[in-house]
Amino acid sequence: MADERASITIRLPKDLLDRIREAAICNSHSANAEIVQCLSREFVPEDQPMSQEDLDDALLDAAETYIIGADDEAVMHLLSKRFVYAAHRYKDRKNKTPK
Repeated sequence: MADERASITIRLPKDLLDRIREAAICNSHSANAEIVQCLSREFVPEDQPMSQEDLDDALLDAAETYIIGADDEAVMHLLSKRFVYAAHRYKDRKNKTPK
């Protein structure tokens, strides 16, 4: 089966386009590829299982939403765990990047 592609023209705020371009440079691909990757993560077919990374993110997001009514200490504890988790993921990705 051939790869079916479609074209679309969209208008973006300049600052959003700048952030997309910056992310694309950091990820060593085009702005178009960055947009496609972001949209692919957001619009996953329901019958496709989530990756472990996406599942972890969803669980952390749900936990953050759940504790909105909790005391400040609990919120800060969860946010600090998320920061540490994100820092480890960033470090892992950086170490996997070929030099």
